Amino acid sequence: LEARSAGAEVTVIEKMSVFGGNSIINGGDFAAPGTPMQKEAGITDTPELMLKDMYKAGGNINHPALAKMVAEKAAESLQWCIDFVGAKFNRVNFHGGHSVKRAHQTSNQSGSGLINPMLAKCRELGVKLESRSKLVRLVADKDGRIVGAELKRGYRFPNEQTGTTAFVQARRAVVMASGGFSQDVALRQIQDPRLD
Repeated sequence: LEARSAGAEVTVIEKMSVFGGNSIINGGDFAAPGTPMQKEAGITDTPELMLKDMYKAGGNINHPALAKMVAEKAAESLQWCIDFVGAKFNRVNFHGGHSVKRAHQTSNQSGSGLINPMLAKCRELGVKLESRSKLVRLVADKDGRIVGAELKRGYRFPNEQTGTTAFVQARRAVVMASGGFSQDVALRQIQDPRLD
């Protein structure tokens, strides 16, 4: 959405048949400190406290710069979801690892309350949404700059034999935005070797 708002032509690819992954079926909680909803409920919270909670919950192996960015930008991101995307949140809950109530829950108590408005906003702004398109590999030029991607269009998870090979050329950039990796044992073990 931000790339499209800045004037880029955008295509979002998703390997599954529906968009949103776990985010569309979760409980719809969005952690953010120091928000108007918290203040209205009499909850005192700060980015520093959220960062402290994140380190504790993360066993102090968090990526410091990324954790700090999440803590410092979460309230702004939540407000963007409300004002720009049109998502609705109606209460603040406790969530695992938080020392105060900071999990802002969507009105329908589902991640679909955020993902569906995001998808609608994408369509409204002319973002092309392509499901059942699996990223096979990024394509680099002779200098190593990523210039496109190889896809499998018509991919049917989990059948790796499905889909037709297609190449997409990027005019300006390829942006990687992926979700969880709990099913990728090798990547999981890079983060924590005990998770075999």
